[in-house]
Amino acid sequence: MSIVYSFGELLVDMLAQPDSQQSVNYRPFPGGAPANVAVAVAKLGGESRFVGQVGDDFFGHWLVEAVKQYDVNSDYLFVTSQAKTALAFVSLDAQGERCFSFYRDQSADLCFDQACLDRVDFAAAAIFHCCSNTLTHGALAEVTQEALQRARQQGAITSFDINLRPALWPEDRSPQAVITDCIKQVDIIKASVEELAQLKPDWSLSQWQDLFINNGTQLIVLTDGARPVQVVTPDGQFEQAAPIVKVVDTTAAGDAFVGGLLFGLANGLKQGLAFTDWLASGALQETVAQAVVCGALTVSRAGAFPALPYRHEVDEFLLRGQGGE
Repeated sequence: MSIVYSFGELLVDMLAQPDSQQSVNYRPFPGGAPANVAVAVAKLGGESRFVGQVGDDFFGHWLVEAVKQYDVNSDYLFVTSQAKTALAFVSLDAQGERCFSFYRDQSADLCFDQACLDRVDFAAAAIFHCCSNTLTHGALAEVTQEALQRARQQGAITSFDINLRPALWPEDRSPQAVITDCIKQVDIIKASVEELAQLKPDWSLSQWQDLFINNGTQLIVLTDGARPVQVVTPDGQFEQAAPIVKVVDTTAAGDAFVGGLLFGLANGLKQGLAFTDWLASGALQETVAQAVVCGALTVSRAGAFPALPYRHEVDEFLLRGQGGE
């Protein structure tokens, strides 16, 4: 098996829907960065398992059903009566860029504790993925570090998306320090150029790359809006241009890319390739090319889970780009 575990928040994206009366309605979409990755892998045809927690409320049960609808394994998606499901209100500008307002104070995802973690069997995990939103609070950050350690002990490849949301970080907690400590256990890092600039404005990209590589990271993927994706390994680097599409909603674009990347890696592992061999082969370049298409298709439609592409959509897009009908 080559199962991708995704750990972290599963929440409701309340997407603003302005109407002709100059009022705003909100349409709920299932979301949350690691949950988006889990669904992205599953919609591409991969084996996907989500690890997290929602509240025992209307939104929580709705999210559980949404995850199951896309064939994501929910054995480790827990439901608690001790906290409510998190909400994120999302508004879009004319270019489809997002602005978030989070309702996440003591929410169910933040209450995922050691007892929850002890119920998770990491033996089947080929890849373990998480994001920085489980580092925003001390107790959950410790659980995240422990989850990374347990996954690595079981032989899983660890993946981390910085996915920085400054509004979620308490004023007395430094994202830069916490994230830098976390990446010591990470094999794959995905970040945007903007996020790195927010973390440390006086650092160059090469300084970040040196830090990641010196900490043992084997694959670094840097996105920069519509500009080419930069891919760095200890043995070299390359760029991959993203397709040009009409942007409707940028929600989950990065998660779609990560899902495509991890799906391709999982396929390589399933075929018997070691991680280092996969990195050194043409499979990495092919996977990144497919992953940028996943992101492009996602931004061309609204929402998170519904916008994430199926495998046939990616294949058809690539075929058209090569002169197919």
